[in-house]
Amino acid sequence: MEIQAELEKERQAAIDAEDLVFKLESKQKELEEENNELIDRIEEEEENNFTVAENKRAVEAELASTQDDLKSLEERLKAAGGDIQGKEQEIKDKLDEITCKN
Repeated sequence: MEIQAELEKERQAAIDAEDLVFKLESKQKELEEENNELIDRIEEEEENNFTVAENKRAVEAELASTQDDLKSLEERLKAAGGDIQGKEQEIKDKLDEITCKN
């Protein structure tokens, strides 16, 4: 009887060990799936970050170009303003000449 009880304990321990192995394997699969999902999300985030960085560089380049265009326009506007002032002075001088002659 004592041997029978011992055998029953060992059989139950083996069943418990098999059950534990099954549970651990299930948990391992679950963790692997979660890990793969996290890896996918990280890769997606890296891709998004790369795209954002590319877009940022493009916007910065466009901004630099726009700033150059603005600077050029400002210089042209200043030159045009100087020309206008010069023309106004010429017209005043001509008017003064005409007025003085009359």
